[in-house]
Amino acid sequence: KSGDVDAPEKTEHLIVWMEKLYNEGVADVKPRTRSFNAVLVAWSKSPEKYAAQRAEDILYHMQRLYDSGNEDLKPDAISYGTVVSTWTKSGKQNGPRRAEKILRLMEIECDYGDSTLRPDVILYNFVIEAFSKSDEKFAYKDALSVLRRQITMYRSGVNKCRPDIYSFTSVIAACASFSGHGKERTSAFKAAVATFDELLKSEYVSPNHVTYGTMMKATARLLPLRSQLRQKWTKKLFEKSSKDGYVGDMFLSWLKEAASPKHYHELTRGRKRQNLPPEWTRNVIERRPAKN
Repeated sequence: KSGDVDAPEKTEHLIVWMEKLYNEGVADVKPRTRSFNAVLVAWSKSPEKYAAQRAEDILYHMQRLYDSGNEDLKPDAISYGTVVSTWTKSGKQNGPRRAEKILRLMEIECDYGDSTLRPDVILYNFVIEAFSKSDEKFAYKDALSVLRRQITMYRSGVNKCRPDIYSFTSVIAACASFSGHGKERTSAFKAAVATFDELLKSEYVSPNHVTYGTMMKATARLLPLRSQLRQKWTKKLFEKSSKDGYVGDMFLSWLKEAASPKHYHELTRGRKRQNLPPEWTRNVIERRPAKN
């Protein structure tokens, strides 16, 4: 917790020293899972480029020691979760995929009956968000795949991983940011629609103004200009968003991109943002720049 840039190495040296003393017969200093977790947390806060890889190496070291009979070093949810979050924050191009790899290990252990390693919604959201910001061309497919596994896990009885609005909206954002061409863009839009439809069918979460704005962004960026599908979804999203009271600034900004000037005027009835009917905006909570 010192914030020292050398903290990870110093913490590791302390663990090595504890192991040496324990092997020499000093039972009170035996390293345990909590000791190694402190090292992982230290690496998660490190600015070093190799921090995520080092954290992963330590996790695997813990697993090897546990597999060899040291039951006091069983990696727990904190161990795995710290490595997942470290990879998602690493800034590495392969960070999202490495984080997902660790998440999959948790899922596998959970499938084999280790309920202590059940991933929670925060971990799933870390990985989905990482893919939504990834430079990989088809990262939206990975984000959607993670969400679907999350939903499956939740439906199997793991309540702590229940998807929230952030889970769904991040996948839609990954789709909306896709930069391919032609049919590839249509495929990305279909993935956004599938995610949006799953959200609408959900009994535990509903879209908010960011979700609607992000879906309108997908419509504006992924569908061909003047296409019937683009016009259909522009109208559909506006009607549902205004009915639910979620017509916010983000939504209107992307509506202008998605609709022709004539269609925009028809949908908004020629009203400016400040003159929109209160029922259209009643549930919007957006930060506005402070007035000087």
